[in-house]
Amino acid sequence: MLTHRQFNARVNSLVNAFCRDHLAGFKKPKSVEFQEELPKSPAGKILKESCARATGARREAGPK
Repeated sequence: MLTHRQFNARVNSLVNAFCRDHLAGFKKPKSVEFQEELPKSPAGKILKESCARATGARREAGPK
């Protein structure tokens, strides 16, 4: 049995391995995040701007 953190770490490593094997270097994501659910509009569409702002804020706060 895996804890939530161990599961995320395992899936993260699998995603990174897949990208390393199947994507060109410039296409690989710099990071992978897992969320319970994505922000959606009342019509049920994913709010991409909200996702971009959330990841941008975390990226700016992190080490450079």
